[in-house]
Amino acid sequence: MVEHGISPNQWSYTAMIDGYCKEGKMDIALSLLARMEEIGCLPSTQTFNALISGLSKANRLSEAEKLCAKMSEQQLLPNTITYTSLIDGLCRNGGTSLAFKIFHEMEKYGCLPNLHTYTTLIYGLCQNGNADDAEKLLEEMERKGLTPDTVTFTSLIDGFVMLGRLDHAFVLFQRMITMGCKPNYRTFNVLLKGLQKECQLLIEKVAIQNESAYGCSSEERITVLESTCTLLSRLSENGCELTVDMYTTLVSGLCREGRSFEAFRLVEDMKERGLSPNMEIYCSLLFSYCKNLDMDPALKTLDLMSSQGFSPPLSIYKALICALCTVERVEEAQKLFQSLLEKQQNGDLIVWMVLVDGLLQEGKTDLCMKFLHLMESMNCSLSSHSYLLLARELSKVVKPLEEEQISKQLVDLKGHMLK
Repeated sequence: MVEHGISPNQWSYTAMIDGYCKEGKMDIALSLLARMEEIGCLPSTQTFNALISGLSKANRLSEAEKLCAKMSEQQLLPNTITYTSLIDGLCRNGGTSLAFKIFHEMEKYGCLPNLHTYTTLIYGLCQNGNADDAEKLLEEMERKGLTPDTVTFTSLIDGFVMLGRLDHAFVLFQRMITMGCKPNYRTFNVLLKGLQKECQLLIEKVAIQNESAYGCSSEERITVLESTCTLLSRLSENGCELTVDMYTTLVSGLCREGRSFEAFRLVEDMKERGLSPNMEIYCSLLFSYCKNLDMDPALKTLDLMSSQGFSPPLSIYKALICALCTVERVEEAQKLFQSLLEKQQNGDLIVWMVLVDGLLQEGKTDLCMKFLHLMESMNCSLSSHSYLLLARELSKVVKPLEEEQISKQLVDLKGHMLK
């Protein structure tokens, strides 16, 4: 901007400061504030809010407080975002008492706390073992017409789980569902940890009794699967209807953690309860199997998915083909690639997703060329643009000795595959 003779204004400075604050580069952001003041460009409330939020998250609270004072000096009134940023920083660093002081101060100045303000305070209280006080805040926010969200409820549930009050945590979970607030994987994970802790304490108690009675010790481990099934049973006993969405959240979460066996057993459990897995569940399982190179169940899941009328996305085929090639089951990968060509009309997309983004990223140049020849044999056309992109990507990964050979193969293919 400056090179082209354009002077940055308040808006452009604020945008840059906000960007640096979000990246955690607070010193650069503060230097920009100093620079804009030097040239007589006054910062706005939004400018200060970005800086106060960034400093609070970086645990530089004294600097954040100084900026609040500076705002007042410049006749700029702190708003809800300003106060909430300070409260958030204090709660993250154990300063809940001071956070409450600021909370009451903002109300005195007619600055109304919002959902994020309350949720931040609830989180801070729960992390400091004050879940009962946090629940009072929940009641207060509802009286003021604010609806708690998933983060609010999960923070509160976590607070009671940490206190060992699992029964009340389940009461809150039921209340959450009744209000139409959808739990996420962290919500379930918090309850799972509570159940594991409760079961472990029971096992330790039994072990001590056995040791006293028989002079021997026992060692047992509560598995994730057992805890998850216990959680679902507990929810059902508490009158909470188990839904496909709940299973989807749990299965997806387990798969992200690489627990494909537990996820599969959970899918079997939902089937026994008369619930049908959805597309997201099948995709989560498939990606997890491929990541673990567990190909037999992956291929069975693909067949099951197709038999139930689901059309797997291209990303599933990419994951399967790359995983099959990794475990040297190339013939099966080739058959899968061929079936993909038969189903898909867009040859460009197949090349880019499966070959370029998949095989070439793993350095499997020979396989990439083999599949390109397969496309040629099936008269699957390739646009000029995709051909050029493919040639460029190939040139990045081939060894110098292979380059001439690859180039010759591409030239041979060019005449057949270009539209």
